Amino acid sequence: MIRLLATALLFLAQTLPASALSCLRPNPLATLRAAQDAPEPYVALYGTLDFDAALMPPYLSGAPVEAPEPVAATFSGRILGQDGFTHVISEHPITLIPECAANWCGGTEPATPSLIFAEVTEQGWRVTLAACPFWLFSNPPRAILDSIATCATGGECTAP
Repeated sequence: MIRLLATALLFLAQTLPASALSCLRPNPLATLRAAQDAPEPYVALYGTLDFDAALMPPYLSGAPVEAPEPVAATFSGRILGQDGFTHVISEHPITLIPECAANWCGGTEPATPSLIFAEVTEQGWRVTLAACPFWLFSNPPRAILDSIATCATGGECTAP
């Protein structure tokens, strides 16, 4: 009886999906370096996004999600320049590109203060929202924003 129960539990464990997505700890300084080293240009932004949240895929769904549609949004806040996050931007168009890894999808919420690294393309700004955050950081502490501004303008690149 015990052997039958053990066999049944082993079979069940092999057929169930993993219960959690394992992501590395988000590191905005590593993202800044990746953006600086990328062949395409990026802008660093701090502010909020306005978009229809119903268009964003759920973070966790009951079945794998293939390729969600891009979501049109606007950004309002500040863009990083040589003197920090001081240049104000209002209602600038940006495209959100949610990506999924099996059942987990990246996303964000409207009106959430965020540090965003957006790719600059011929079609405009776009930010990839992967299942594991890399290009967007919600509610970053002021110390992170200061570190990003210092590092991007030639200062020391250390985490707070």
